[in-house]
Amino acid sequence: MPFAAMSLPAKTDALADLFGPLLEEYVHVAGIIVSNAARRRLPLPLDEDALRPAAQGFQRGLPLDRIRETIVIPRKILLPDQTNLIARMCDAEAAVLDWALLRLDVPGGVRSLLADWSTTRQVSPLWTP
Repeated sequence: MPFAAMSLPAKTDALADLFGPLLEEYVHVAGIIVSNAARRRLPLPLDEDALRPAAQGFQRGLPLDRIRETIVIPRKILLPDQTNLIARMCDAEAAVLDWALLRLDVPGGVRSLLADWSTTRQVSPLWTP
């Protein structure tokens, strides 16, 4: 992707510039979300937000070693809360899987599902041989 080497604010602005005219042309589309979690990186960087005039960018470390970058380009923000749900989802994404596993009584979260075969395995209701 040609945007890979750019900072999150620069990437957010570039994608807003690229897709903004399309949103004006296609009035039935409320917005565009570009998201990628392919990069692996340890240690995980701190969370980063790029709240720009025409778009919002979010970078979050996901469990283990992935980074998700999400850029939200709405048609036009009439009210500040229009993209609030997506912003909250992006903000909480890294903790959702551990939260869900805890609700399923799986102690240890994601890491408990990736136990090393040389160690004693914990019994998990999600584990299938």
